[in-house]
Amino acid sequence: MHFLCILDKANFQRGRVSVKKILFTGLPNSGKTHIFNGLTGTYDIEANYAYTTMDFRVKEHEVGGEMWQLTDSPGFHGLFIHSEEELLLRDYIYRERPDILLHCIDSGRLRQGLMLALDLAGLNIPMVIIINHVDNTETRGESILSDRLAEETGVPVVEFDSFSIREKEMIGQALKTARSLTPVHLTGGGEEVLGKFLKGLSEPLPYKKASALLILQNDPTLKSRDLGITDDRLAELRREGQNLLFTGVKEDFNALVLRDRQQRVDELARISLEKRGLWREHLPEKLAALSRHPLYGLPLLALTLIVGYLLVVNLAGFIEGLLTGYIFDPIVVFLTDFIPYPFLRDMLVGDYGIITLGLIAAIATVLPVLTVFFFFFAVIEDTGYLPNLMVLLRKMGEKLGLSGKSLMPLLLGFGCKTMATLSTKSITSRKEKIIAIFLIGFAIPCSAQMGLNMAILGQAGIAAFLVALVFLIVAETGAGLILNRVLPAQHSFPFIQELPPFRWPRLTALFRKTGHRIMNFLRESLVVFMIAAVCLYILDVTGLLLAMKHIAAPVVVHWLGLPIDMVEGLLLIIARNEAGAGYILRLASDGGLTVRQTILAVVLTTMFVPCFANMVAMVRESGRKTGLLMILAINVSSLLLAGGLNFLIQLVWKGAN
Repeated sequence: MHFLCILDKANFQRGRVSVKKILFTGLPNSGKTHIFNGLTGTYDIEANYAYTTMDFRVKEHEVGGEMWQLTDSPGFHGLFIHSEEELLLRDYIYRERPDILLHCIDSGRLRQGLMLALDLAGLNIPMVIIINHVDNTETRGESILSDRLAEETGVPVVEFDSFSIREKEMIGQALKTARSLTPVHLTGGGEEVLGKFLKGLSEPLPYKKASALLILQNDPTLKSRDLGITDDRLAELRREGQNLLFTGVKEDFNALVLRDRQQRVDELARISLEKRGLWREHLPEKLAALSRHPLYGLPLLALTLIVGYLLVVNLAGFIEGLLTGYIFDPIVVFLTDFIPYPFLRDMLVGDYGIITLGLIAAIATVLPVLTVFFFFFAVIEDTGYLPNLMVLLRKMGEKLGLSGKSLMPLLLGFGCKTMATLSTKSITSRKEKIIAIFLIGFAIPCSAQMGLNMAILGQAGIAAFLVALVFLIVAETGAGLILNRVLPAQHSFPFIQELPPFRWPRLTALFRKTGHRIMNFLRESLVVFMIAAVCLYILDVTGLLLAMKHIAAPVVVHWLGLPIDMVEGLLLIIARNEAGAGYILRLASDGGLTVRQTILAVVLTTMFVPCFANMVAMVRESGRKTGLLMILAINVSSLLLAGGLNFLIQLVWKGAN
């Protein structure tokens, strides 16, 4: 995991940050990134499920008339560590020493958010509580009384729902009155033991009370470097703490702390939650229940996929036709007639021209598909459908050796495979982690590739789409079953998933997210498209491309059953998945692929060569040797499976040839 820093230029040049630090804290999917975006005017992907944010984002910005260094962070559940990303966050707190915690609580999980706030109270850092999505409480027949909560806790509480100037001003005022939250008084002798332990400390430990609690709770991830002491001294403190607990507390200390905090949370909830009427199940809740239902969930998933397919094929195809017919075709005709030099004409508007294969392929062919699909995928993300789908698929996940947190990264892979691979940090079982990383890199298409795959298969009809979909599901399932059987067994954790509420997505948020992803595509890919076109042009004029086709012909033509022109597509896939998929889409649109070849092209490119960023993430998360072996296995398997599918289609589906 790395730090994505967007710092003020002057401070960056000075090599230091002199302003006060605000750290955003909260449970996963509590709206931290939504509030960070609203305060700073920047944007990063938001979604209605956990683990959307996997990095720290730092931005210097003025809030309430004062400059602050704001840091968005991954979600976590407490200072007692249960996963690697939580450890990184606690390390960040101990290392960076934030001046204020801006603690974000989703209104639908008020009690859980308050429980985390009480855990953070031991840090003695001034805090501001922000309650997000307050409007959703009305559907549950409840109302959050923020004033009462602020009065009871002594901490400023702000309700946040949009990006209004008034809400920003309220947060600015709250920062000026931020106060530390009072820790829970422990019963059953716990407070007396904690007091004796603190009195016996000769060292000025950072965050003294929180550190003492972690030592007494025997957190195995707490390191001596965090506390500024030696390993021997930490071991001595652990022994002293256990001796005090043995004589002073009659029950398990961790259970005692949890019980006392829960009682305080219940008390705060009674004060700040007011019933306004009976809760009635609304359409979003009904849809959420249907998406998890063992009988209705799969038909709803099939309907979702078909709607996405029809939107991409028809709407994106219509937009592509307008762009090509009214803008780019006339430009190509004009340049072809206008440029007198054959060499320059071929380089710009030839088969491998910078404009035709580079610019037009990116803007006219790929961009409409991605725009439509990114909008469709944003709707799925913001409704909260993906976590509910995960509940439906949990039985299958268990058969693949996946349980608990290891299922979520697979679903995140349909958004971005690289970030999904990085999110496997939260998986504690080595076996589950390896299976998840392999399956993410194998037959799961990222959102951009999925949209382009739908457009390519749309050229061959709905039957081709279903065949490719079923084959990829079978390949992915088979790989999981084999890995589950081959890899040595390890202890698996129970399936636990916090389900976000189903929400109607906001149109402005959908447009903003779609625009963000489109701009990222143009910024990262447009130059790659054009460079790839230049490289193919050079390979063509030097005769190297023809030589490569002769070498690849036995595999591409005879084994895979694809036209020799697919060599260009595979080369472009190595440069950028979208570039290769865009080339294949043009090839299919021009009639260069049969139904069988269209299916094979999509199946092969979905499994073949994960993007470079994902390969780096695979090596990083699984180790160099294991990561490289997985990449090799994925590529070899993709060639073998695609070739087998080629002969199977020829055998049973004569009309596809």
